[in-house]
Amino acid sequence: MALIVRDSSNMFAQMSGMPINSQAGRDLLKKSGINTNSVQYKKVISSMYESMGGAGAVGYTTTNAIKNRMKNYDSDGNWINPVNGLAGLCLNEKGASVRNRIISIPDSSKDEMFELTKKEFLRDNGSSRGETGRTEVYNNLYRKMEKSDRLPAGYTLQEHEKAYTEKMVSIAKAYDPDWEAGRALSYEARNAIKSLTREDVEEELKF
Repeated sequence: MALIVRDSSNMFAQMSGMPINSQAGRDLLKKSGINTNSVQYKKVISSMYESMGGAGAVGYTTTNAIKNRMKNYDSDGNWINPVNGLAGLCLNEKGASVRNRIISIPDSSKDEMFELTKKEFLRDNGSSRGETGRTEVYNNLYRKMEKSDRLPAGYTLQEHEKAYTEKMVSIAKAYDPDWEAGRALSYEARNAIKSLTREDVEEELKF
């Protein structure tokens, strides 16, 4: 396989290009301000080779394309989520066992999730069909965590969110066994859910 790099600032060079691993190619990358020893560069070039196909394939790129793709990774080579600008959230880089574990997370994040879950449950009668701000709750949590803990922190909050919802469903059914999501909550169930606290739910958790 051969990857040809072209000079983004030179119209003539864009028509030809040079092998990225040649001396001329390395000189061009250096002139363009690309650190070929950086983890970001190695990640980008590796992904470009992977997308080229089998032996004998020829690919083309430019110095600007390389620099733009390098911005997608942090200095450790972790992909940066374009939505929240945070690294450490790509499951492809880590096994599920790294993500699927319970860790300690801030009470402030649990409070935020509990209050929002309760608000939306009461508003939508447990249907989860309305507008939700839960994505931002997760993003707020990720910003509080170290990069290496962001995936398991998200999993932990997800398990709490599930427990909060399940508790509210059980309350609704306790007052109306025939209740189902989307059906109006009874007066008694609505009041019971309003008075429910996060601590009420968490004292029953098994994790």
